[in-house]
Amino acid sequence: MAQLAAISCSWYSWLEQGRQMQVSEQVLAAVADVLRLTAEERDHVFALAGHPPPDPGPCPDSAEDRALRRMIHQLPDAPAYLVDRRWNIVDWNEAAAALFGTPLDEVPVEDRNALRFALLGRHAPLRFVDPVRSAHLHVAQFRADTALLIGDPEFEAQVEDLLRDSALFRALWPLREVHRRSAGSIAYRHDVLGPLRFDFVATTVDHGASLRMHTFLPCPS
Repeated sequence: MAQLAAISCSWYSWLEQGRQMQVSEQVLAAVADVLRLTAEERDHVFALAGHPPPDPGPCPDSAEDRALRRMIHQLPDAPAYLVDRRWNIVDWNEAAAALFGTPLDEVPVEDRNALRFALLGRHAPLRFVDPVRSAHLHVAQFRADTALLIGDPEFEAQVEDLLRDSALFRALWPLREVHRRSAGSIAYRHDVLGPLRFDFVATTVDHGASLRMHTFLPCPS
């Protein structure tokens, strides 16, 4: 085992004995690979060692992603769309297009992003009732969702674009607030539909899905 994981026999023995020692993520990953641990087992090992679970990376067109794509199109009355790890909107249902008030496939790809919609609203007749509070929540949740992307060139370029384009983002991003909200109520003012209130739910699938589903469930009037 030690040879396969490229570590010393003594060190591996200490690891098996549960001695108090610092274990690097690289060593844990090597041991997990040799033991052929499942994703769940690997995450558990990392948690025991006090490390965040490794980023599985994007898995485009996985079975989980395909299920999420089918799901949003089976919600005729609830606006729903799918975002990737950088909150780029990659699929949506007709109700979401009606909510945004514009065909999303006509929105430039660089602007077809949930955070840009929330902060800039250039392509939608949709406004938050409390835009500053909503911006705080969105930016803090975006930071939580993208923590593993720090250093990624595309992510860093996205942050630079947001810093350039959004005064709210320039004010909020340096605060380093983190928020993992999965559900909550959102109130909007819509130029055509008037006041709107939704229960917002963010849904993801562990180990396999590269996408997250954002769903807006209409609140009873």
